[in-house]
Amino acid sequence: MKNFINKLNKEIKNNLSDLKHKETVIKQIPNLLTFSRLIAPLIIIPLIILNHHFEAMIITICFALTDLIDGRIARKYNIVSEFGRQLDPVCDKVFVGGIIIPLVFKNKLLIISLILEILVSILTIYSKSKNGNPKTNFLGKIKTTLLYILIACTYLTLFKNINNTLYLSIYIITLIIQIISLIVYTNNFLKEVKHG
Repeated sequence: MKNFINKLNKEIKNNLSDLKHKETVIKQIPNLLTFSRLIAPLIIIPLIILNHHFEAMIITICFALTDLIDGRIARKYNIVSEFGRQLDPVCDKVFVGGIIIPLVFKNKLLIISLILEILVSILTIYSKSKNGNPKTNFLGKIKTTLLYILIACTYLTLFKNINNTLYLSIYIITLIIQIISLIVYTNNFLKEVKHG
């Protein structure tokens, strides 16, 4: 774990150094978009607590869109970095978790989604601490997208009547994908432990 933290610290310093120079600041744009999801809950949670649900939903959608464009920008301009690859899943977990926690008080069903996200996060952190390389796969991207849709629908239920069947269908599909994703992460983790 100490090696992982030292390596992360070095990467952060290098990336911050890039922000100081005109020639290298552009290559940090995808990382800045990714990082914005880390601070998003600090804006969104107070809005939820103050019952500004519509505003919270709009801001959540804007931050969720950064998850779609950060990687595309990095690939299009050939500025993909290992730091960005490591930062992306961390920011996704903080963003989703930070938004689901206050919504759990509005809709108790979300507690199961939150627990599943915490379990995946624990596996990922433990794997990284043992110098493993947990990779985000296509299923993980689908799971995250479905979580964003579920969160947006949960906001909608707070200020607009939406069809309960539709909401429950989205919830169940998301839950199934989360469970499958957890199984895949667990299998990959167990393979790493066995071969490590």
